[in-house]
Amino acid sequence: MSAPILIRALLLQGATGEYEVRFDDEGQVLPVSVVGGPMRTGKTSLLAFIDWCLGDSGHPDHPQFSDLNVALLEVDLRAERHVIARRLFDDSSAVQVHRCSLAEMKEPHAVVKHPVSLPSDPESLSAQLVEVCGLSGSKIRRRPSAADSETTALSYRNLSWLSYLPSRRLEDHVLLHEDRPQDKMHQHRQTLDIVFEVADENLSQATARLNAAKTRVKGLESQISAVEKFLGDKISPKSELQKAVVEQESRLSELELRLAAIDESIRAADGYPQELRAELAASSDRARDLSVKLRDRQSLLTRLSPLRHQYAEELKKLNFVQEAGQVLDPIPVTRCPVCTSALSAPGVQHGACDLCGQEPGPPVDDAAIDISSEIRSVRSRLRELVAYIEEVDEESFALLSELEAAKEAEVNAQRSLDQAAHQAVTPFLSERDRISAALVDARAQLAELHALALQRSALDNLFLNIKQAQDDVVARKSEAERLQAEQPSRDTVITEFGHRFESIMREVGFPGLESASVADNYAPIINGRHYAAETSSGAQTLISVCWQLAVYELLVEQGRSHPGHLIIDSIQKGMAQQRTPGIDDRFSDPAIVDRLYSHIQAWAAARVGGAQVIIVDQSIPSHHRGLLAIEFTRDPKNPPAGLIHDAADVGGDDPLQFEE
Repeated sequence: MSAPILIRALLLQGATGEYEVRFDDEGQVLPVSVVGGPMRTGKTSLLAFIDWCLGDSGHPDHPQFSDLNVALLEVDLRAERHVIARRLFDDSSAVQVHRCSLAEMKEPHAVVKHPVSLPSDPESLSAQLVEVCGLSGSKIRRRPSAADSETTALSYRNLSWLSYLPSRRLEDHVLLHEDRPQDKMHQHRQTLDIVFEVADENLSQATARLNAAKTRVKGLESQISAVEKFLGDKISPKSELQKAVVEQESRLSELELRLAAIDESIRAADGYPQELRAELAASSDRARDLSVKLRDRQSLLTRLSPLRHQYAEELKKLNFVQEAGQVLDPIPVTRCPVCTSALSAPGVQHGACDLCGQEPGPPVDDAAIDISSEIRSVRSRLRELVAYIEEVDEESFALLSELEAAKEAEVNAQRSLDQAAHQAVTPFLSERDRISAALVDARAQLAELHALALQRSALDNLFLNIKQAQDDVVARKSEAERLQAEQPSRDTVITEFGHRFESIMREVGFPGLESASVADNYAPIINGRHYAAETSSGAQTLISVCWQLAVYELLVEQGRSHPGHLIIDSIQKGMAQQRTPGIDDRFSDPAIVDRLYSHIQAWAAARVGGAQVIIVDQSIPSHHRGLLAIEFTRDPKNPPAGLIHDAADVGGDDPLQFEE
């Protein structure tokens, strides 16, 4: 018989990477797994993250975990792989349960979201886990002694008390949560009554579970009928769909390869007309050179034209000056320049000027100024300039004709190249278009097949659920009949529990043990005294571990309801690893720890697949090191240093700072 919940792996994902710890080997869950290593390496945090995925209200929030996003717990629920995913530092209070393994997370699979809320919510994670453990419908009384007391649904938090022994319950005599309010203590004791099937209302609860199982079967039958009606005949068996998906993926890969080959052929064909490319390049270069020369000639003409006009104007002015000297006489003085009175032929008489009265100076040559040489010079330069302008203009006209011819040659070369390229590529284009269309169609068909596979998977999950629900009906019916016929008495259970507890205590060699038993309220009794009388920290640890083992072993062996696994944190808490001279500590004997490990290993090895024990130990005995699932070193140079192995500061003396 397989255990209802077996833990296979924990995977923490974050911005910095993934951190995984596995508790299986080659597909088989290890019956005993030990997480070893020195203090402050994250061993206790590992267990806390497992409990967080199973519905605990809090998870470790040390700064080393601040970059983590989600915790994923791979478990077997009734021998079927599931992954419980729960986000960290998130107030959504919900988990996703994936029906697959961690390795199959990227493949199509069914996913169900469950709230982490009150256990009375039938869709909550707690209700689902309680149902997996076979205890759906179980109730806890708020006041056990009152028949009319209010009741609440049994929570998985109650059951986890039987499957998880944290280090805080190993000391201060709080094994049965004596530090909590009375109503909380009553809840845990009622949980023991329920799992040992001695609760007063166990039979009625078993009947309620049977009715709930029958109702679930009817609900699943309705769902299957509705899904089959919706899908009709278009959905194929899962094996056929998987085969079709593989074939379609193969066809898609083949088409992609063919398309890549055609693209390569097009690139190769496009490169062969080298002569045409060279001719086009030469035509383009010639047209560009001619265009540059033409712009240069036109720019020169633009600059010479104003110079020609300037020479023409100068020549015009010089001609005007020459003509003025020939036509006009020297200016005659006929009036006095002072009073403007008319003068009658003024001249020089008696050796003095009639106007100024002064003696005339030497005679002056009144011949006209000769500017003919300047006129000839300007005319010569103008003729030369006009000739040069005409020469440049003729050259520009010739360049324009050559440029037009070069551009026409460039256009013809481009046309020839385009035609050659078209002739080279055209044979591939139609084939490429056909393959591209086939690719689109293949991708659409593959998407449709994936959708059908998801629908088929959902339908198969419903069939699997109804098969499990039908099996659950049979089991619940058998349970109700058995309880009605042979419900054990509390005295019988207490006696049997006490014998198993004493047997384990004697087997591990509890120092000074004369007798061991359990009280009516399930509290351990050592040598006739309540276990709280033991003051040694090592004694408290050993009592708590043996008591928890006794509960677990009896429930598993008798096939009663239980989570199916047992997690023990700090199994040697308060127990020295070696004797210290001068100190009388009866729990410093390493042989006690060795016998405890031997007992656990022998018992679990006989129930592979039906039980699982996970232990956190700082220093496992040397000849039990084969039980190590993982061992943290706290040394970054010797990985794994810790749970978050790359969070270590390799330059520090205290690299890892996890709370233990």
